Amino acid sequence: MICDLMQRLPEDVILKIQSYICRPQCLILLDDIESFARCKTLILRDYHEYWIGLMHENEPEDKNWVFNDIVYFLNNYNPMITGYFNPLSEVIKRKTLIDPPTYIDFLMHEKPIETAINIILGLMTSYERSCFIVNHCKRFEQITFEY
Repeated sequence: MICDLMQRLPEDVILKIQSYICRPQCLILLDDIESFARCKTLILRDYHEYWIGLMHENEPEDKNWVFNDIVYFLNNYNPMITGYFNPLSEVIKRKTLIDPPTYIDFLMHEKPIETAINIILGLMTSYERSCFIVNHCKRFEQITFEY
């Protein structure tokens, strides 16, 4: 079906689309994407085993705790009610000019929890994700970190 659609497009449009598909990406970006995927998998698996497997909670309680713990970690282990501190404020400002409390509230209440986790993990650097895993996941030694 997609091939049929592509054949009906003008050649210059096809070439423009192909330039986006075939354009090599920066190695730093590719490494960050790989780090994101590995870290997300490890974090979600670890939290699922604990909250669903051991604590017998219902889905998506494990994911709610992932998001909560990431925000707590980025807020220098301060509860959000006491304010928003670095590095949380700096991480949020990588994405938007909206103030951190408003953006966190938006992620918590307006986005599916999986999306909120993807956004906050995606805003973190590889180093920040690695530090979170070391401090919050029991099997962090199974992953190799490169900075």
